[in-house]
Amino acid sequence: MFEPRLSVATAFVSVMLLMGCKGFNPVADTMSTFVSSAEPSDNYQKGLSYLQVVLNGRETSMALGYRSDKGQEVHEHWYSGQREMLHLVNGRITEVQGMTNELRKQSGKAPSWTYLMETKRPLSWLRTRDVMPGYRYGVVEYVVSQWVEPTHKQAALVKQPALWFTEQIQSKTSNGQNWTYIETYAVSGNQVIYSEQCLAPDMCIQLRPLGVMKP
Repeated sequence: MFEPRLSVATAFVSVMLLMGCKGFNPVADTMSTFVSSAEPSDNYQKGLSYLQVVLNGRETSMALGYRSDKGQEVHEHWYSGQREMLHLVNGRITEVQGMTNELRKQSGKAPSWTYLMETKRPLSWLRTRDVMPGYRYGVVEYVVSQWVEPTHKQAALVKQPALWFTEQIQSKTSNGQNWTYIETYAVSGNQVIYSEQCLAPDMCIQLRPLGVMKP
């Protein structure tokens, strides 16, 4: 059904056309785009690469606008028909626009999946985030990244052998309360094929790249 290659120019133009035909709505409206269909694939367009997004059991998809390599970093920009955007770097969310919780900017050097696998030891690092709502800038987050053995339930989430990693994050909520959460990543061929990542205590999403819909 899907193939791993896509013309970046074709995809970006197609996504921009999709965005131009729809309004600007928060993430809840994004979800209704696809859950209203009996089969989410009914909404896919041929030739586009898709990212499955699940929030609180509701499923939608975002189309790849463009992908670029910057050294060892792979940057991907995914868009919905409602103009939400996810910017992923090596599979990690680093920017979110148009959703009810936004990540405007992030700084801090995340360790590579290869390094975490080779060391097999927890690695502590810092990142700062500018987030919305509330115009909170420079929110410091303490991260502990490590390779882990997956549970049987986790292994069943992907249909191929994968390396699993967790990142435990200590942060602050919008009201200043301590917030500790764990993000999970499954990596195959140095690419994230499944992840669970959080933007707020009530907004943790599962991401799964679907590949390119064959013409």
